[in-house]
Amino acid sequence: MMAGFVSADTIRGKVGGYLDEKGDELGSWLADETVRQEAARLLRDKADELLRTPLAILLQKVEPEKIKELNQDFSAKISELLAKPGTAASLTGILRDALSCQTARPLSAIITDLFGADAVQKGQQWTAAEVTAIFRSAGVKQLLADLVVTLVEKKLLQKPIGPLAGLLPKDVQTSFAEYILQQVNDLLVREVPGLVDSLNIRKIVTKKVDSLDLLRLEKLLMGIMQEQFKYINLFGGLLGFLIGLLNLLVLEL
Repeated sequence: MMAGFVSADTIRGKVGGYLDEKGDELGSWLADETVRQEAARLLRDKADELLRTPLAILLQKVEPEKIKELNQDFSAKISELLAKPGTAASLTGILRDALSCQTARPLSAIITDLFGADAVQKGQQWTAAEVTAIFRSAGVKQLLADLVVTLVEKKLLQKPIGPLAGLLPKDVQTSFAEYILQQVNDLLVREVPGLVDSLNIRKIVTKKVDSLDLLRLEKLLMGIMQEQFKYINLFGGLLGFLIGLLNLLVLEL
């Protein structure tokens, strides 16, 4: 309705004439420090409000095709910018300066600044849950089992350890030897009588002798007797010599 009474050219002419007439006055007014601070405050508030507004709300009235075109243009511009050597050098310098300023700060403080006050606790809980889930998985259990088998059976058990004397101190060797000797002694005292009774050595010897051939048994006995009789004959000869010598001495007297 207003467009039917007042044309755009008329409005443009009135505004242009007013600005030409009042330009100096408006310039001095805008140069005032109070006006500048108020304008800066208003712009800062609007900028903060804009930055706090989610991007989805800002773009909810924009057509999807426009958003797609904007994404493509933005991606192309970013790719073109990052492809320049100067951009890479600038980003590297910025990151280096940012990291050098953060080296003296604790990691927990950096995480809190980046992700919020409860980020450290949530990160610990998430890390503990993920590590527990990984170690409880069947694949990790099989991997650990294979690793243990490889280390123990193929590396440790097949490698000679050398003399134990080089691994154990002298006192430990003495104590170990005394302990083994005591255990063996106790074992023999406890088990040998029952072992002898169970073996029945007399019966075994009797059975073995009975199974021998008579001629072989005779030769065996003769061999034993001949050995013993030799000492008896020698003893008899020596005894006879002493008796004869004693009789000779008696007759001379």
